Amino acid sequence: MRTVPVLASRGIVLFPDAVEQLFVGRAQSIMALDAAIERGGEIVVAAQKAARTHAPAADDIHRVGTLCSVKGMVPLPDGTRSVLLVGRRRVRIEHFERSADEGLLAEIEEIEEPAASVADVDALMDAVRAVVAELPKERMSAEAVDVVRTTFDPGLLADVIGGSLREFAASPDIEPPSVRSCSS
Repeated sequence: MRTVPVLASRGIVLFPDAVEQLFVGRAQSIMALDAAIERGGEIVVAAQKAARTHAPAADDIHRVGTLCSVKGMVPLPDGTRSVLLVGRRRVRIEHFERSADEGLLAEIEEIEEPAASVADVDALMDAVRAVVAELPKERMSAEAVDVVRTTFDPGLLADVIGGSLREFAASPDIEPPSVRSCSS
């Protein structure tokens, strides 16, 4: 196990293999990003249980998150930061600790993808591809549809679909956003 900074997100769940641009403004989130960059660029993004909590404590954050790489961060004039994150692996948060210099830290363990029979996985992937093929074009980006059609990795398939469809669950009439904010 290892210890990495934690970014508590509200309103967004980051998946492995996803690339997300987020706008971050809370002091503890900026501290976590700075610590992540100092430590080599790794940070855990875990969703808050209640989006309205401004300064989440350990009990306010889900125990499963995504280990991400910080690919870029730009300070903005209003004091917030624009950050580009790439999801790497699902992780389980075993323990939280608070640091005066680095904000909230988590001791993490990577979650291994469960094994399944090849025939079962292939059949499920084919069924998922058939459902995606029936979706209106505005529901998923062309890039996501290409991944769905071509990947042989069931974990990547699930993550791409989950990441692509999460914004559209409430309203099928909205356009896909080009940039998403986690309001962190």
